[in-house]
Amino acid sequence: GLVVTLLAGLAVSGLIELTQLTGNWGLYPCAYRLMDVDDLLANTAGAALGFAAAPVLRRLPGQGVADDPGGPQPVTGLRRALGMVADVLLVQVATMLLWTLLASVLLSTGAMSRTEVADADGLQAALTLLVTAVLLVVVPLAGRGATLGQRIVLIRPQTEAGAPPSGGQRLVRAVVGSGGYLLLDTLG
Repeated sequence: GLVVTLLAGLAVSGLIELTQLTGNWGLYPCAYRLMDVDDLLANTAGAALGFAAAPVLRRLPGQGVADDPGGPQPVTGLRRALGMVADVLLVQVATMLLWTLLASVLLSTGAMSRTEVADADGLQAALTLLVTAVLLVVVPLAGRGATLGQRIVLIRPQTEAGAPPSGGQRLVRAVVGSGGYLLLDTLG
């Protein structure tokens, strides 16, 4: 809807402007780009224009909605791989954002120096493992068994009877799938 579109445009633009204002969240001693409220307003207005243009763009040839196949479709290897890649990317991006926030707090409070933050590989690895556990274990355990990457590519894990997988099955899938890759990559 319009409200969600405007809020999303405002939030993304606000994040970019705050990154410019804070010198990449305190990683640099001064901002090398300037924050401008006009950019925030222009980008939010651009989101509103995009929302207004969407119905017109739907009328272009080739924009029709595909027929509903009527039931679950087999999961292809490509879709499964894309879901795993999405999971890995989500973990990497979430870890990067959290590390940037944590490093900014550590630097601004004086808890660590720039050199200590740059050499904090163990802390970064622990944060990666925590984010991996939350996104690939806790989220599927709390929901119907799908990771965020699987949801992106429209995969809904289920047993032969159509029920969500058990907790044990979810844990095995997390360790054998993209979670295993991230665990080995982080520990390596």
